[in-house]
Amino acid sequence: MKPLWEEYERDKREREERERIEKEVADEGERLRRQKELKDRERKEMSEFRPQPLVVMPGYRNNNLKVLRHAVLPLGATDSRIVRVGEGREATFVAAVWFAGSMEKAERAVRSLAREGARIASYRDTKMLPPDFIRAGGR
Repeated sequence: MKPLWEEYERDKREREERERIEKEVADEGERLRRQKELKDRERKEMSEFRPQPLVVMPGYRNNNLKVLRHAVLPLGATDSRIVRVGEGREATFVAAVWFAGSMEKAERAVRSLAREGARIASYRDTKMLPPDFIRAGGR
């Protein structure tokens, strides 16, 4: 017959192991639920996304804001920024330019800045830009 304290220790270890496993299962379920909610929210935002008078130029080579503003102000731009996207060696620069009022100005700018790879911002483009820039609407 085993001493009582050995049985107590064994029961305690088994109970702790069960609790740990239950906690891991619950945490995994919570993580999966949060992940699903995030995907659902992103899918909903993507379906509700409407193009805005925002032009982006991925891989902007001239990292000078004055040069960018000089190029876009005559086209009716209200605000422009150069944003670093990515980390380490994979980091690139994206120029983002707001055009107040109308999509026509933005479309004209896209045609004018075609050599820079300009395009109207997509949902993914707006997600990579700073939230304060998007909320401000270029102001």
